[in-house]
Amino acid sequence: MCYHCRVGGSAKKRQGAAIAAAQRRGSSTDAAKAGRSMANGADKSVRKTVYNRAQKDGAFRKALLTEAVNAYLGGDELTGKTVLRDVINATIGFEQLAADLQKSSKSLHRMLGPRGNPNTVNFFAILQVLQKRVGVRLTVQAA
Repeated sequence: MCYHCRVGGSAKKRQGAAIAAAQRRGSSTDAAKAGRSMANGADKSVRKTVYNRAQKDGAFRKALLTEAVNAYLGGDELTGKTVLRDVINATIGFEQLAADLQKSSKSLHRMLGPRGNPNTVNFFAILQVLQKRVGVRLTVQAA
């Protein structure tokens, strides 16, 4: 059975276009799939572009969060963590997320790093905070 995450509420109409735009950007997702680090200059430029767009475009932030969860649901944990880091950096930042979750930011960075493995409680706590910050309610439905 396949599962797919969708945006709930009034944002459903804009979800398709916003997700398509997020997928076309091909930023950290492609880098994660290729197993490259985000350390080179081109990837930093892409991260900055994603950050700037997410600061201005609420639909883009929602699409990024949806993309991260869909990657996890599809079994692509590395891409899910990479996009989730993009969402965190573009919205709340690791320091504020750590304060909201009463965890250290270093712990969050490790959890969402390439070798990290957040447990279910931590993963859903992160999603809960991000949904509030991004202004979206995600639902999971069988596809």
